[in-house]
Amino acid sequence: MFKNGDVICLLGDSITANGIWGAEVYQVVGATCDARFYNCGVSGSTATNAAQYLYRMCLSKNPDKVAVMFGVNDIDRGALSASYTGTDGRERVAAAVARYGEKMEYIVKSIKDFGADPILCTAPPYDEYNESESENLGCDYALAECADIVHALAKKYDCHLVDFRREMLSIIRERRPIGSDRVHPNAKGYHIMAQIFLRECGIIPECDYDTPFELEEWNAKRREAEVKLKQLDYIEYNRYFGKIRNEGWGVPEIKDACRTVVETSTTATPFIMNCCGFYLDNASHRDEIYNELVKLTVYPRNAKKRT
Repeated sequence: MFKNGDVICLLGDSITANGIWGAEVYQVVGATCDARFYNCGVSGSTATNAAQYLYRMCLSKNPDKVAVMFGVNDIDRGALSASYTGTDGRERVAAAVARYGEKMEYIVKSIKDFGADPILCTAPPYDEYNESESENLGCDYALAECADIVHALAKKYDCHLVDFRREMLSIIRERRPIGSDRVHPNAKGYHIMAQIFLRECGIIPECDYDTPFELEEWNAKRREAEVKLKQLDYIEYNRYFGKIRNEGWGVPEIKDACRTVVETSTTATPFIMNCCGFYLDNASHRDEIYNELVKLTVYPRNAKKRT
């Protein structure tokens, strides 16, 4: 499916942005052909957000193929929390799923119109099937509906399909591939995702869930640069995205907002605090970080020569 010279973008939310599954895929594919992978995931993102930054962040890289996976943030799962006090939560979730379908179709059509091939991926299941310290929102039914949308779009637009959900759901009790927050895969889960993707794209004949995977030195360095860039992306493309677009915010304004969070917030999560702090220290160096990532995103055999 992948050939020499291909550029493959991975478009998604935090499961893509933070997940090591993409790095594993890149390393394995790189052993078979000279292809380049770019992680275009943004933590906290949705198909709606991605429709707005699709060209700047993803299609600007002139990809041959784009793997698309959204869902966990699209379903408005907070409306099913016991603490939710608004109108009917299930109605909000239904509206969110409908919006997801509209935006996913826009993304698929835009990728195809650009001349690239979409690889449509279903999101992993929400783990409402195992005990966890996190509240069980019972929202996996909405991700099942999102998966149905992905299947329908793959058929309608003749796209390659990678069904993470089906396989991970079948082993969710046995292997517990999802972490304690019920949303994000754990280390085992990311490895399982990589194996499923590689098999479904014809790179490996069958999945090996049990053999630990280790990043080679060149790939570990590349991932380190990529993680830095993803922290900047989180601030610019997700947390403050609306303000950047609607109020004309630039780096100085975003820095001021991040400084306020770091200095005064009592409710920000450690992840947000870390991203805000990182943005204050590194926003002016985005080009340097991106240049380093591009240098490291070379054909693997050349990267190995450098290490």
